[in-house]
Amino acid sequence: MRRGVSIEVAGLTVPQAVELGVLAEQLGFDDAWSSESGGPDGISPLAALAVRTSRIRLGTAILPIANRTPALTAMTAASLQALSKGRFVLGLGLSTRYIVERWLGQRLDRPLTRMREYLTVVRGLLDGHETNFAGSTISMLGFQLKTPPRPRVPVYVAALGPGVCRLAGALADGVIFFLKTPAGVKQAMAWVGEAAAKTGRDPADLEGVLVLPTTRGVDGADRARAYVAAYARMPDYARSLRLQGFGDQVDAIAAGWVAGRERAKEAVSPAMVESLILPEAGELARATLESFEAAGVQSVALLPIRSFAGEATAFENATGVLRAFAPARLQ
Repeated sequence: MRRGVSIEVAGLTVPQAVELGVLAEQLGFDDAWSSESGGPDGISPLAALAVRTSRIRLGTAILPIANRTPALTAMTAASLQALSKGRFVLGLGLSTRYIVERWLGQRLDRPLTRMREYLTVVRGLLDGHETNFAGSTISMLGFQLKTPPRPRVPVYVAALGPGVCRLAGALADGVIFFLKTPAGVKQAMAWVGEAAAKTGRDPADLEGVLVLPTTRGVDGADRARAYVAAYARMPDYARSLRLQGFGDQVDAIAAGWVAGRERAKEAVSPAMVESLILPEAGELARATLESFEAAGVQSVALLPIRSFAGEATAFENATGVLRAFAPARLQ
């Protein structure tokens, strides 16, 4: 299983995110993944890493499709592929309704249709085709990249539920998961493989990537519970967690939020933490990674959860996670 790191960590500056990616390559990691929500954009750190590194794969996990037109996304992906000399992977996602509709002022009705049309157009552009597309959410006439990227840019899709998993299986080169248990990954990869087979594709050709929140330090368990509680209140993640068998816990967390953050955090069960968050390095961490690999994860991106205990800055915590989970230490 490939081992990578997510460089968008709360509290990091853009230069620190770049240094985290440089350190990841030095420590033997395989990948560095960026993302974006309300902090740094997902492209700038990767552009810097493309010229500061020589081996590590660079990818977005993920770029919300509401942030960019398909043409801009294709141009950006082509530029990063050129800068990195062929090491770039474009990961796309729908994001959440709260972010898309409230923060960005965009629409997220017909989400599967939006993703299908966006992915179709971007894939065609990256393959060098002139795009004449009239869909229900996207309309483009006559646009074509002047310099299509070489080698071909793989396009991955972030997926939680069965619909987008099947869309990824039919159209994408890989799928990106977040807040999945090993059993949840196994079920999701089955949905992906089912759609791939129906379209005449080999399911084995699609890579499964898991963004895996990771804790360390004296307040690691407390941070893990707070992290899960924050995501469990979001409808998209609540549905995903219910599909993974955590319905009662999601209800308890929602009830807890009525009384405040601490009550919500207390409602997060140990089983949720143990199956969704990677613990301090050691035998349990090794067993957790092996469980995800057996479930179908081919690449894991460690996402250090920021510590608020004051014993380390965000950058110190993130680099500590990298050193603790460096590939050579867990072999």
